[in-house]
Amino acid sequence: MELPVSVYIVLGTVILTALGRHLIKKGEEQIDIDRQKDDYTRMVKSQKDREIVARFDEDRFWNIIEEVLERSGSSYRNFLGLFKDKVRTLPEEEIIMLDNLLIKLYRENLTFDLYAASTIIFKSEDLINSYLLMNVFMTKGRVFFKQACKSPELVLGKSFEDVDGRLINDVLSELYFAKTKELMPIPVDEEWDIPGEKWKFRDLPEKYPELWAAFN
Repeated sequence: MELPVSVYIVLGTVILTALGRHLIKKGEEQIDIDRQKDDYTRMVKSQKDREIVARFDEDRFWNIIEEVLERSGSSYRNFLGLFKDKVRTLPEEEIIMLDNLLIKLYRENLTFDLYAASTIIFKSEDLINSYLLMNVFMTKGRVFFKQACKSPELVLGKSFEDVDGRLINDVLSELYFAKTKELMPIPVDEEWDIPGEKWKFRDLPEKYPELWAAFN
């Protein structure tokens, strides 16, 4: 049965109206995206230097880790979520102090062997992956963290499938922003020497054969 012309006109109007609403919505979304970009740019330009240099108590930190481990199982993502809930009530000063402690732990435990392990596992020479690997070690507790930083081959047989690239530091930055609507102050930039024997990427298969075979 052929529909009356008026029906086609109505259908066309409905379609055009829906399309118009869709385009308006897309336009509003783009405006919102542009606004967010502008807001972020302003926050970056106004980001403060870090004045708080004190560190969170290390024993207290590891106690929090142990409490979270009891509920997170072996999931890195679950760990980050539960850790965030656990420290959510900390004042912004202690959030900065906790970030300071993490930076200290990275600097004290980073070696070229650990850097090599993170490069092999995450297939990138970006140094931040070494911090990510240390975060994974942290989710296994204080003793494992200390041992694995000295002997990264302890990761053999472990899965990294649910490690999504986020650090505990990222969680802290999110909490700080939620409390202050500001980016966390920039930490003091200090140079330090990484202990161990330097390597080139091409040397890794021969220098670390077990790690290379396990993750490639």
